[in-house]
This record gives sequence, C-alpha cells and structure tokens, in this order.
Amino acid sequence: LLTGCGLGMTDAERLERGQQAFRSGEHRAAIIDAKRVLQEQPANVDARLLLARASLVVGDIRAAEVELRRALDLGAHRDEVIVDLTRALFLQGKLEEAVAESDMLPEAVDVQRSLFLLRGDALIGLRRPEDARAAFAAVLTTSDTHPDALLGVARSYFVENNLLQARQTLDEVLTVSSTHIPSW
Repeated sequence: LLTGCGLGMTDAERLERGQQAFRSGEHRAAIIDAKRVLQEQPANVDARLLLARASLVVGDIRAAEVELRRALDLGAHRDEVIVDLTRALFLQGKLEEAVAESDMLPEAVDVQRSLFLLRGDALIGLRRPEDARAAFAAVLTTSDTHPDALLGVARSYFVENNLLQARQTLDEVLTVSSTHIPSW
C-alpha cells in the first residue's frame, strides 16, 4: 500500500515508476515522479531527461527546453538530448536556434535522421528551401524512400512556389507509401 501511493519508495524506485508511466503513456504521472526525485536529487540526469521528455509530450515546451539544457549541464550525452532539444526549439518557433543546434551531428544514424528532418522543417520555416532540401536529401541517402523526407522535399518546392515539382514529389511519396497520412 505504501509503495502504491509512493510513500516509502526510494528515489530509484520512484524514477523507475516514472519511466514506466512514461512508456505507458501516463506522462503527467511521469512528471510527478520525476519532480519528486529532483526534489531530493537535483543533479539526477535521468530524472531531468524524464521530466523534459514528458513535458515535451504534454506540450510544456519551454519547461522541456529548460530541463534538457540542465541535463546537458549535468553531463547528459549530447547525442541523447539533441533531437528533443532541437524539437523543443522548433516547436517554440526558435528556428535559428534549432538549426544551430543541429549543426553538430551525432554518430548514430537514426538520431542523425531525426535531426535532419527537424533541421529541414526549421529551414523551411526560415524560408531557406534549398538548404531544407539538402537536409532532407541527407535523410534520403540512408533511406531513399523515407516518406517524411520526401514530403519535406515537396514542401520545400511549395515554399519556392514550384508547384509542379512539389506535386511530382508528393506523387512520389504516395507511390512509396500510400498510407502516409501527412502526404494526403
């Protein structure tokens, strides 16, 4: 009974419960557990990351950015944080900062892919379609049929008012993945 309501739990147990809540989609519960751990251990990087990621999901983007930066200051590995930080900046409309954060690439290809997609979106927002296409092209070098990257290329042509090329690229996306909802 004490453990169920959180009394008598260690910080490690509380953090594990918060991580499980996050995986189960109970993001507010994850935030509560992360904050309780941070009350006792303000330098707990895992709790900071949990709080940041849960905050990002529930739409508290500013808090997510703050916690991600704190996690970095406390020694979190940049590759573990960069995609979430870039997303938080992008969602706040800090497009120049999002592009700047995405300049230094991580080693993991899947993380690079996510980062390039965010970078391309930010560059479209900055009205730099050619640079955006280059970011999406970097994703396409690892997977030439990545529907989100192809859709990004189509959007970059749309920004240039090159509607014919945008339509052709969009048709290519739908050929590759007819179930890709954003393309429809």
